[in-house]
Amino acid sequence: MHQDWNPETSENDIAIIRIKSVEVSNLIQPIALPNNEELSFLFEGETALASGYGITEQMGIILPTQVLSAVRLQVVSNAVCEEAHGHMVHDTNICTSGVGGMSTCNGDSGGPLVLERNGRKIVIGATSFGSPIGCTQGFPIAFSRITSYVSWIQSI
Repeated sequence: MHQDWNPETSENDIAIIRIKSVEVSNLIQPIALPNNEELSFLFEGETALASGYGITEQMGIILPTQVLSAVRLQVVSNAVCEEAHGHMVHDTNICTSGVGGMSTCNGDSGGPLVLERNGRKIVIGATSFGSPIGCTQGFPIAFSRITSYVSWIQSI
């Protein structure tokens, strides 16, 4: 867990889980961190893929047999995100649009937000929080901005 994580504000909402080994397959692949050049990118206006095992509808129930779901979402500015979430949004967040009720939801926390750039897939976010009134209400979704944590991740 990040040493400066604040559960009241969701600031630094990121953790690392160490796994001894992973069997790579056509479904399980490593993903790249943003490179030095990409560390300053905001990615606004780009479309990224969010995935997770959370509920897929507002009143859904997470079942043990839940399957991986994914949704393509447009990255929006933190200013747009702040309009919905106020002081909960920090520079270390990256946000996506929730237009049309498309969003991550309960059970997706920690899941990746992935962008393809120049044929290379990179992780740019980890699902953090959405609107307390529900994930299908059209509000932006906040992710931990991976570019803010690359040096921390590499130091672990």
